[in-house]
Amino acid sequence: MLKELAIETRGLTKQFDRNIAVNDLYLQVATGEVYGVIGPNGAGKTTLLRMLATAEEPTTGEIYISGERLLRDHTNPTLD
Repeated sequence: MLKELAIETRGLTKQFDRNIAVNDLYLQVATGEVYGVIGPNGAGKTTLLRMLATAEEPTTGEIYISGERLLRDHTNPTLD
């Protein structure tokens, strides 16, 4: 049985000038699962969380929350 995905990213990338903070991330977190994000300083952990919270816009890629594409503009009523 397939679990519903709470969070999904497809090809998520964030680049600052020439520095790539998050590179082509594909992530699936099923509803009810708990994940930790670990890594060294500068690995992109905070940038990833900022993109998931819509505080930072990805350079490329898509984010889905409960199957709905997350948009960082006024077409997403949950972000107004």
